[in-house]
Amino acid sequence: MERRSVSGEPGALSGSSSIIDGDNDTKKLLHDYKFKLKKVEQENIILAGNVSRLDTQLTRFKTAAEEAEKLEDELKTEKRKILRDVSKLRQLVNMLMSFIFDHSYVNHKLRWKSLRLQMHIYKNESIK
Repeated sequence: MERRSVSGEPGALSGSSSIIDGDNDTKKLLHDYKFKLKKVEQENIILAGNVSRLDTQLTRFKTAAEEAEKLEDELKTEKRKILRDVSKLRQLVNMLMSFIFDHSYVNHKLRWKSLRLQMHIYKNESIK
């Protein structure tokens, strides 16, 4: 395409036409940059919201983890106490079983001696 000057001479570049074309290109480029800027600003707002949400979530998880660790320590302490109590109860049960066995043995011996004594008394009475 041949460009003509304002005077209409062929081959000469038109000053105002190239300025208008350049101006249109600049306006389009400016419009594209403004659009990209808005898009980046929107993405930035979305990302800032995500960061804020994640910070809140992180704080909540940290608090939950600290509470869980505290509860775990309390449960470990309670478990140690219960195990001590179980051990003491086992010792008491063993002692009680020993006493029962001893009592049974002694009771059996007393009965046997009582029978022997009764037999001895009976023999002595029958001799008289």
